Amino acid sequence: MLLLILLLIPTVSCEYEASMVKIYGKVVTEVDTVVKVLKDEDTCTNDCLEDSTCALAQMDSDGYCYSYNYSQITVDVRVNAGTQAAGFVVAFKTNQITCPAKFTTMGFSYYDLRNNANIQYDWEGTDSIWTLPKNPCPAPWGPFRRPDHSEGPMVICIQRFVTEAMDLTAASQYCTDKGYRFTGVVNAEELKFLMGDGGTEVGEIWIDGVTTSTSDYEKANYTFSDGYTETAEMQLKANSKGVVNSMCLYAYSETIFAAKCDGVRNDNKGVACGFAINQPSRAF
Repeated sequence: MLLLILLLIPTVSCEYEASMVKIYGKVVTEVDTVVKVLKDEDTCTNDCLEDSTCALAQMDSDGYCYSYNYSQITVDVRVNAGTQAAGFVVAFKTNQITCPAKFTTMGFSYYDLRNNANIQYDWEGTDSIWTLPKNPCPAPWGPFRRPDHSEGPMVICIQRFVTEAMDLTAASQYCTDKGYRFTGVVNAEELKFLMGDGGTEVGEIWIDGVTTSTSDYEKANYTFSDGYTETAEMQLKANSKGVVNSMCLYAYSETIFAAKCDGVRNDNKGVACGFAINQPSRAF
């Protein structure tokens, strides 16, 4: 009877201003990206706390620390309650301010802070099992919040794909064939992410959008087809003669240009794809 009580209501300990919650338990899900290092329990817990991408840490009886980076988790992660005798301790990163009295009263969330998206994911729990849903936008994808969308704030997930040189129609179809959407860019932060911190070695990439702008560096009149890009803060760079003589958009370094929609640019070997995070989950 005592063993059953310990299994269902194990001891809970909190530290570091209640942002980590420790229980006797074990992660029972195989996660390929988990990092395993010899560390003492306090260091293991604190390192997870200080790492904004760490959602969970586990310590085993041999002194190994397992760190779970949520940005790389593509499966649901399950934690089973355990006992002190089993030798496994799990530390959850939590948004709680106060420590719960026992395991069965815990209810908490993990926040994905990448790109200041601040997306909340709730642990789903029973008396002895807790599950964190897989990340719907795992690396190398990047989540970005769109607070000014006409239907309310939303989060999109975007990634640059390297391709052969192709025209705009083929670039759009490339995203569609993968189950994603040919994606527009709202601001410099999104563009910087897609271009790899602005590195010119990335080359040019097609992005969703057409423009009717005719002047260099004015805020262009953009229209988009991806369904979630409505406006853009980015300014348009004209050609060397100061005239925008075409309509479809592409990016190079940290700048947006316009090109002929039906032309194949030899330097354009990439495309921006994406999806809204509140859409049905995809297999990665």
